[in-house]
Amino acid sequence: MSKQIPLSCFLVVILAVGCAKRQQPKSVPAPVAPVSLGTPTIPAKSQWKSNMVTLGQKWATWLDNPKNTPLAFGVESEVWYYDGGRAFQQIASYTRDPKWNKYADQILSAYADYVITNNGGIPGYRVFSRGLLMGFQRTGNAKYQQALNALVYGSRSVTAAGVELRYYRQHGTATKAGGAALNPQWNPQFIRESAYITDAMVANEVLTGKRHPLLLVGVYDCVIPDLNAFMDPTNKYDPVNNPRGTYLGSGPPPFNFINNFMIGLSLETLIEYYEMTVAEGEPDPKIPPIIRQVLDFFWQNCVEQSTGAMYYNSNITNGGATDAGGKRVLYTTSNLNQLVAPAFAWYWKFSQDNTYLTRGDAMFSAGVLGAGTNSKASITDQDYSWSGKEFSLNYKWSFDYVRWRSGDNGSAVGASH
Repeated sequence: MSKQIPLSCFLVVILAVGCAKRQQPKSVPAPVAPVSLGTPTIPAKSQWKSNMVTLGQKWATWLDNPKNTPLAFGVESEVWYYDGGRAFQQIASYTRDPKWNKYADQILSAYADYVITNNGGIPGYRVFSRGLLMGFQRTGNAKYQQALNALVYGSRSVTAAGVELRYYRQHGTATKAGGAALNPQWNPQFIRESAYITDAMVANEVLTGKRHPLLLVGVYDCVIPDLNAFMDPTNKYDPVNNPRGTYLGSGPPPFNFINNFMIGLSLETLIEYYEMTVAEGEPDPKIPPIIRQVLDFFWQNCVEQSTGAMYYNSNITNGGATDAGGKRVLYTTSNLNQLVAPAFAWYWKFSQDNTYLTRGDAMFSAGVLGAGTNSKASITDQDYSWSGKEFSLNYKWSFDYVRWRSGDNGSAVGASH
């Protein structure tokens, strides 16, 4: 159900043009009947825990070094990227050791200052809302709430009248320098930004109880259509069923910048949205079947099933390397697996369909065992010890994998919610 948005609100013009028709995936299967399976042991969990402490301490020591402060929000290899504040808070919760929160707050405080100073006008791929939400819930620090609000309501945020075309190119119209208007456009190459800002609207609703007028636009006119584009073998939409305007990608379709890990970011947003609707007493029944459809497609097309390692790109997303003859060369990046694996655990917990437990365990264990000092010989580029970014992306959502796979909804395992 869509909410009417006043035409006087410029942010609505930005997102609503070309997004009038809500898109649902084709041939969505119904959820399977639940069966009782218990909670089998999580493979590689002990190594995941060991890496968590070892690498957590490595980047805590890095943060303690005065040479590394203030954090550089233009250097995305640093530990703040991929929401390091969220990762450290979850380590504190999981280990029941509050010392880790010192590092969470060091990151969150600096990140909040960065967001507030720019009134939300930061690049869309740097929008990390969950750590701020968790930080405010833990400490009551008003600065964290102010920063989260700026991400979704700030006058320079991606939902407001700003100047960055990364968002407008996907979702509506904007004005070029000199006043020339852009035509309605659509570009799923900005799937990551779409997922991040939609999740920020979810996080803000969890915090305040107030729904952003563009939340459902984000879910149904942005995140879900982007996933449909990913699953379309031709990566072209039917202009009748999805009249979103002119494609503005960096090359001709198929789209060449929907990397496989970005699908996990979109799935996480849909799961966070669904969990919020459950908590509010009005579950959105459309979401679980969509998640199942995407997971089935992802496993068949984006995973090296003999190892559980995710391909960085696939034939579907038209990215990755090519050899001298122009033939595609797929390469695995299981160091990114933890951006997708938790979605399998969530759907297993939702449906109790053992298929998703098996697939999720394969991805989770490949992500753990194919990384750091315990690298698998068959996976050549899995080291996530080399940068703070790699640490944060591996531990920002994987705690929820452990939580859902354990059948536990409590905070003792460092839940993100």
